[in-house]
Amino acid sequence: MAESNHRQDQLNSAMSSHRSGNLKVALEGYKRYLEAAPNHLEICSLAAEAAFGLKDFEQAAELLGRIAKAQPTNPQAHFNLGVSLKESGQLKMAEKAFHRALGLKPSYSAAQFQLALLLTAQGDRGSAVEAFRQVIDSDPENVEALSNCAVLLKEMGRLNESLSFHRLAVGKRPDHPGLNYNYGLALELTEQFERAAAAFQKAIDNDPKFVLALSSLGRVMGHLGRHKDSVECYRKGLGLSPSSGNLKSQLGVALHAAGSFEDAIDAHRDAIALDPASVDYLCAYGYTLTAAQHHEDAIKIFDRALHLKPDHHEAYSRKALALEALGRGKEIITDLRSAVAKHPDIVNLRLSLARTQLHTGDAAGALETCDDCLAKQPASTAALAFRSQALRELGRVEEANALTDLDALILPVKTSHPAGFQTMEAFNAALISHILKHPTLLKDPPGHATKGGLHTGELLIEPKGPFDDFEKTINAAVVRYKQQLRHSADHPFVAHQPKRWTLNVWSVVLEAGGHQVPHIHRGAWLSGVYYAKVPEVVRRSGNSRAGWIEFGQPPEKLNPTAPPELREICPEEGLMVLFPAYFYHRTVPFDADGTRISIAFDIVPFGES
Repeated sequence: MAESNHRQDQLNSAMSSHRSGNLKVALEGYKRYLEAAPNHLEICSLAAEAAFGLKDFEQAAELLGRIAKAQPTNPQAHFNLGVSLKESGQLKMAEKAFHRALGLKPSYSAAQFQLALLLTAQGDRGSAVEAFRQVIDSDPENVEALSNCAVLLKEMGRLNESLSFHRLAVGKRPDHPGLNYNYGLALELTEQFERAAAAFQKAIDNDPKFVLALSSLGRVMGHLGRHKDSVECYRKGLGLSPSSGNLKSQLGVALHAAGSFEDAIDAHRDAIALDPASVDYLCAYGYTLTAAQHHEDAIKIFDRALHLKPDHHEAYSRKALALEALGRGKEIITDLRSAVAKHPDIVNLRLSLARTQLHTGDAAGALETCDDCLAKQPASTAALAFRSQALRELGRVEEANALTDLDALILPVKTSHPAGFQTMEAFNAALISHILKHPTLLKDPPGHATKGGLHTGELLIEPKGPFDDFEKTINAAVVRYKQQLRHSADHPFVAHQPKRWTLNVWSVVLEAGGHQVPHIHRGAWLSGVYYAKVPEVVRRSGNSRAGWIEFGQPPEKLNPTAPPELREICPEEGLMVLFPAYFYHRTVPFDADGTRISIAFDIVPFGES
């Protein structure tokens, strides 16, 4: 009797300690009690609760295992055991416990949810998605299941499905910062940058200290060409997290894009001071130094990056640009060949080698490299452009002209005004007004061909204004262009025409002296230009061709020696010119007064070609 009373006193003391939050003392008391009554289920449950609170998950699993063994038909017992096993890292045993719970109670939503989380942790995304779907079927209001399922689908590349689940989750909790942030990431992946920006902004509105959302908003603003807004986002993020090297580096990238090279250099230096071993920070810094014409300094920075990571292909590619600018391209050829050998599947590295080979006069080597590129990526814009130039330098002019057929593949089209406008003049006036007021309009943006002029970012973002109609005009012109293609089906441009595409649209505003240097449009299949405003001096320029668009002249950085095959077209208001994206083209400078406003666009393949 005395022993029984003593054990009851121990139990009462343990329970009192439990109620007061002294879990360690409580657990020890429960364990002493269980020495004499190891299968007392109520005390096992209390002891497991205390162990769980102490994060002693193995102890909790052992105690809950006793309950599950004693109550094999109790789904709650198997569920509790599964949770403790999952937390202790015994994932396979936890999976079995959750399956037992679901076998006893198929509608057990909590067990299904925990099973989905466990499958996620095991990397079995497909099974995890199905498990989350079953949770959602039985509990449509389960926002956690919706969000987790959406994230998994995004990681699996099933982006449209992911967006659907994100929309459902955000619809149920519209002010939740994390849900809006995850939705923004999925929208960004599908290049819906304006909607992504709105989602990130909603996350920030509900949590002004959400640094990741500020960083992501800055990144998306960069995609939209709103570089000043991008800079502001990164500065706000740094106000909250001043020691973030990543934010400082991204600020440097945004300042670079806005043309503020010296400020960008300072930001990159700050980032590197925080993490001197970051190869990514060093490469971003070197790229800005190259853009600012500090080529010698850039080369030293790229060498520093390569010392830290000798096979970093981006450092080789960017170092090549700096050396080419100094006329020292031959110094990087051996390294580029070595990098290509180590990274045979990185087409951009081969393109850097081909460009440098052309720059150094090795047209035969460039041709071979281009053919290697095209074997891996048959529609590569840059590889086709470099190949055409290599053929011309080798004297294989007929082959070059067949690849870059200026007469057959360039199509000028006289457009008509959309139904909502009375005249072409009214349509052009609306386009011009929208362009000149656009928030992305920037003078001589880095990385673009525009010199001495203004350049917008993406124009197919809301509010589109007249560009809603212009988008339809472009798509209709592209369909007609594809229908009129008469080249043989084995021509690489014809063979890889897309069935579906997306559009990128921007504008260039040139005053006297403004022009565009020879360039191509990487990543696109077809490109085009539309003339909304053409000054009288361009229309009357005659033999001088001032302000005209010229096709066929390669850039000086390739050190061309062979005479080019040229085609020049005089701009007219309402004229659209379509051409393969790999055709080099430029604007001939004009010196007289007047404003020339053109709208350029790319047809970018989407999905299966």
